[in-house]
Amino acid sequence: MCQGGDIQFDSILKILVNFEPTHDMSLQSFTIYGKNGFKTKYEYLPIFEENDVNVFGSIHCKLLHSNGNKLSIVFFRSGKIKISGGLINLKDDSYIRSITDSVCSIFTGSPCSSFKISLLNAIFRISMNPRIFRKFIFDLQQTDSFHRIKEPTFTGRGNITCARVYPFNNRKSHLSVDPKGAIQMFAFQSFLEIDSVASSFLKLV
Repeated sequence: MCQGGDIQFDSILKILVNFEPTHDMSLQSFTIYGKNGFKTKYEYLPIFEENDVNVFGSIHCKLLHSNGNKLSIVFFRSGKIKISGGLINLKDDSYIRSITDSVCSIFTGSPCSSFKISLLNAIFRISMNPRIFRKFIFDLQQTDSFHRIKEPTFTGRGNITCARVYPFNNRKSHLSVDPKGAIQMFAFQSFLEIDSVASSFLKLV
């Protein structure tokens, strides 16, 4: 998630309607939503002036990068931009920086420095099953390697069965540890931060 820049829906809409493959990206589709979240969709009207951007809450578009990665971009009225998608053969943060720079340049006309990366998420997997999950969480707590670990509910379904591992004090950044081995990382601020925390976690597995 990037935030802090200037989002102009009329300009973004014009760019999407007339989008030509550039910066190694091509447009697949876009969707317009109202201010009530994702409940109301608006159809793009062929006569541009008939589109009332004042009722728009967000604009979603799907892009395809030349390296095969599919990207989903969401522009919010609040000025935030959400960028998500696959990361094929990602070894460092150069690709993330390149995508961020391209999106800012194409759609806002502002440099990437006008936006701040505020929420960076990731996912990886470890060998795990529900039978040994409880002991794994206990052993993780004994290492004292993280600021706080919120224990899961060991019965039931969904997110309540995941442990939350907080590496920092007074921050929302955390790892969500699933009983089947999926580790989701939420609300980090840089690729290096994600890499460092993930590496520290994996050393304990």
